[in-house]
Amino acid sequence: ALVWGARKAIDALPPKLGLRLEVGTLRLHLFHPIELRDVHFEVTNPPASRTDARAALIALRMNSLAEIFFGDGRVFRDLVVEGLHGTFDFRKPALIPQPMPSFTREQQEQVAALTLRFLPKKLDLGNCDAVFLADGQSYTITGLNGHFDEAASGVLRIDKALIEAGSIHQEILHGQAVTAWKDGAMYLSDLRLRDQIAVRDFVANFVNIGGVSLDWELGAYGGTVRGNVVFGEENHQPAIDASVAIVNLPLKPIPDLIALP
Repeated sequence: ALVWGARKAIDALPPKLGLRLEVGTLRLHLFHPIELRDVHFEVTNPPASRTDARAALIALRMNSLAEIFFGDGRVFRDLVVEGLHGTFDFRKPALIPQPMPSFTREQQEQVAALTLRFLPKKLDLGNCDAVFLADGQSYTITGLNGHFDEAASGVLRIDKALIEAGSIHQEILHGQAVTAWKDGAMYLSDLRLRDQIAVRDFVANFVNIGGVSLDWELGAYGGTVRGNVVFGEENHQPAIDASVAIVNLPLKPIPDLIALP
């Protein structure tokens, strides 16, 4: 009955939302991991969107009822995603044209607290390939395997990554970083890109007040490049705010850093 109800809910997604979700096999039992196999997710509206992803397996394990009702209130213990391959499009013409509610500061805090309750305490990613698109930018990652755990540090490994942003064209081979996962935020550190260039810190905060935020600090040739992106709302529409700061970066290696021809 649970599986039947879940499939009916998936099939009932209204077309005007611009989302299509297909699940090959669904396993849904109380007190057992929720398993979805051969998952296909696609954004169909707006037509400009290239978001289209497939996953061989998505498995979600719940915490015990005692932990949920008498502990910290967190619903899920761990999430496993295997064989994810797809494109995720964050360009402005590709954002779903649905009005977004405007929240007060207090309401934003409530939304963040509710989001945290449903985020897992542990996340494992296996054999994942992804392309992330933004206005004038693309980030391609292949062969990603990562372990994120609130109880201990982990490791993220990638076979290859390609960063293309304006005149920047950088390729990373066999990258490895230290990971952490705490209170709704994902942390990476010490990811070496090339000689004298490394990502010192990267933080993806999924419970940031005002919208999901990305922050990073890049060390390059003795200087520092800091960046911040917030996915929020403005005038009831999706909005992206971004900023970059450069500190003590010598001028001579800049052409090499941004891979100018």
